[in-house]
Amino acid sequence: PEELLLRPATAYVAEFTAEAPRAKILTAKSVMWPLDGTNDIAGEIQARDSVQAVAARIEHTCKPFVVVENGQRIGLIDRDAVMPILLGQDPA
Repeated sequence: PEELLLRPATAYVAEFTAEAPRAKILTAKSVMWPLDGTNDIAGEIQARDSVQAVAARIEHTCKPFVVVENGQRIGLIDRDAVMPILLGQDPA
């Protein structure tokens, strides 16, 4: 489902998924960016957690969170990645 929201293959698919609750469907993994050596982090977020589930934690800090999958750090996520989704905008 995430792939359909982030990269719809056709205009029909884009229109069909336009009203989908993105914050409930998209996960931290789908909106993270690659690790960049940042050590000043606010904590860890599980890759499979929905944007909606982690929004409250992310909203209250300017620092990014590390996205973790199977015990491995795989990326970073912050307010700039989450807020557009919560506001109904397309993720960057």
